[in-house]
Amino acid sequence: MIPATDFETVVALAQAGSAATRRAVILVLVLIVFVLVSGIGLMMLRRLLKPEDEKPGDGMMLDDLRRLRDEGKLSSDEFQRAVESIAGRVSGPETRPDTKNTGL
Repeated sequence: MIPATDFETVVALAQAGSAATRRAVILVLVLIVFVLVSGIGLMMLRRLLKPEDEKPGDGMMLDDLRRLRDEGKLSSDEFQRAVESIAGRVSGPETRPDTKNTGL
């Protein structure tokens, strides 16, 4: 049988361990909440500070080319070549009639 003093020591250690465990769990939860709130705050701040010109897109769009042409930054020939280039990318690669499909 365990002497009374040893049993009291074991109980005291168990209670101290559970209190320390609770404190550690609470600290970890507070840190997780802090990281999540900080991340969300940084994302919102980044959106506020991001200029309108840097919005994601698929390169030059037809409206952008028209605006550049109207502002005089593109000549009519440059505008036409850019439009043809965009049309070529949209329609896919051209197939030549003399090219044979070997089935490889």
